[in-house]
Amino acid sequence: SYNAPVSEEAAFKYATALNQLLADKRRRVMIGDTTTVFWTDQPAPAEWMIALMLDSRNAEDAQQLQTVHDLLRRLAAGTSPSHELGKPETRFFVLGLSPNAARISVRFFLTGTVGEVLQHVRQHVTDLQIVGLDRPPKPDMPPAPPPMIRELLWETARDVKEIPPLLAGALTRSVLTGQLYPDNLYTSVLRRIRMDGDLRARRAAILKACLNRLHRTRPFLKENLPVSLDPDRNDVSYVLGRLFALYEMIQRDALGKNLNRTIKDSYLSSASASPAAVFPRLFRLSQHHLGKIEKKEFRIGREKLLADLFGRIETFPNHLAHYDQGVFAIGYYHQMQAFFTKKQDDVASVELNEQQLEPQSA
Repeated sequence: SYNAPVSEEAAFKYATALNQLLADKRRRVMIGDTTTVFWTDQPAPAEWMIALMLDSRNAEDAQQLQTVHDLLRRLAAGTSPSHELGKPETRFFVLGLSPNAARISVRFFLTGTVGEVLQHVRQHVTDLQIVGLDRPPKPDMPPAPPPMIRELLWETARDVKEIPPLLAGALTRSVLTGQLYPDNLYTSVLRRIRMDGDLRARRAAILKACLNRLHRTRPFLKENLPVSLDPDRNDVSYVLGRLFALYEMIQRDALGKNLNRTIKDSYLSSASASPAAVFPRLFRLSQHHLGKIEKKEFRIGREKLLADLFGRIETFPNHLAHYDQGVFAIGYYHQMQAFFTKKQDDVASVELNEQQLEPQSA
């Protein structure tokens, strides 16, 4: 108490107020080892709505969960639901607490308004948007809502217990304040991709969000990374990612999709780090695989795209910088999504033509 003297009366008041806030499940959320508490200076739905937008496990029922998911979808679509959270000028407070031996550490304390916090959450949702992220688990279900913070944290480690304890608080602070995402978020996801070769939608979304938010404050890209494939983008790392995806699809076309090991499993990590050492070998493999593609139109289409991508690369870099490896991953992900989307469209077109050829009943 020598460096921060406080009276017994003041200590009793703030401890009692904090205990009351912690007792209300709607006002608190546990992310990692950080307990985050929300409150406003006057009654407003934002007190519990924003908590559920960060982690929906505290939803009281399915209807409340659906309300939050709908709100997140509208934020992703760019609509403004601020009136549903209270007056934009209402003061909003966020306190992050974590255990520290026999004491409690204040991880962060943020103040602002409901309107400001909502704007930051909207920016976070927008930064995460990428093709395939909202794909529903089943075709007849609505689009999936943007992932919660805890779902993003799951992508950083093999097991929940391995998630860095400081990362949860740092990510929560970034989402609520609009600041840069923690460096550890980007590096952890990139490391997981290199280790298991799984570049799924959430991981691609995290890389895109980190890179675009960094670009807005310290421009190092020519322009923001898009939501889906940009066929006119000529960043060498982005084009190399697309080229790697093309090599993988050529292999699938030639040998079938049920392969025990693809070039992604063998070369993704090394190709994104040292292109000059890997891509010449991949080119030779692709020429071998192209000769095995039975459908002529498939082979011609792949050859045309190969020529287009090669025309954009003056030379293969010996090494890609840390953040260029993320751009490589986004280029690969975008191109693979474009391949599969085209296949789904082709299948739908064939089915439609078959229906049109069926005889009409009298």
